[in-house]
Amino acid sequence: MPEGETPAELVERVLRDGRVPPHRRAALQRELLDHFEDSATTRPVERAIRAFGDPAEITAAVRALYRRESILLYCVKLVLLVAVGLGSATAILALTSVQFEAQCAAAAAGTWHLASGFGTSLLVAAALVLGIIAWREAVGPRFGPLRAAVAVLAWAAACMGLLRFSPDGAAAVLWSIALLAGGLIVFRHSLRLPRVLLAVLVFTATITVLHAFSSVPIDFGVAVVCSTALVAAWKVTVAVAARLDRLFLDPFESTPTQIHPRGMT
Repeated sequence: MPEGETPAELVERVLRDGRVPPHRRAALQRELLDHFEDSATTRPVERAIRAFGDPAEITAAVRALYRRESILLYCVKLVLLVAVGLGSATAILALTSVQFEAQCAAAAAGTWHLASGFGTSLLVAAALVLGIIAWREAVGPRFGPLRAAVAVLAWAAACMGLLRFSPDGAAAVLWSIALLAGGLIVFRHSLRLPRVLLAVLVFTATITVLHAFSSVPIDFGVAVVCSTALVAAWKVTVAVAARLDRLFLDPFESTPTQIHPRGMT
């Protein structure tokens, strides 16, 4: 136990290292502090702290008590993150892929439809969002082998699903890996250009090069629009993840999760 630690600091450490779910912290904190207040009426604070027991053993017991609930909440967080990330990516791509086709050259009437490459772009965006989430969970504020293994296996399973159920799955996975690598390089380093602008430029170059290798040329303006949509989906995913980190406890962490893992924002 740290020298000079107060009962409030000791309780906070037990709650933090014990990974108590946020919605249960207030009640347990009040109960433990009441215990110290009652003890302090009959003995000095130092003796009350010693009588409290070994903080490591108490922390381990608290962690075991709430572990199942913490894991469940963590899974809920990931499901929400994936749903919001994929939903936002779909909405952003749909808004940037809508096209108007007139019934004839001189007619004002016509139909709205999605661009022909929307399906492929959506697969790439989905793989990219899942890659962002997996990278964020695997290489978080406090790296842990178990957490990293879970994140990598989940991302690999998602990629296998794309490969199995879509003929364009392989291309989507490869493209998303290239875009993820480019985005991480941009967002990991402090550069003179605004990171969002530089990310759009890097994504545009990557998409153009990948199309050239695929012998399917792409208009520069279309590449810029697609890149902007993908960068927007990236930023939304990271922002939502940061918000969910404030609401849910990570069972793989022994201390509170920091909000912005390096290299993602």
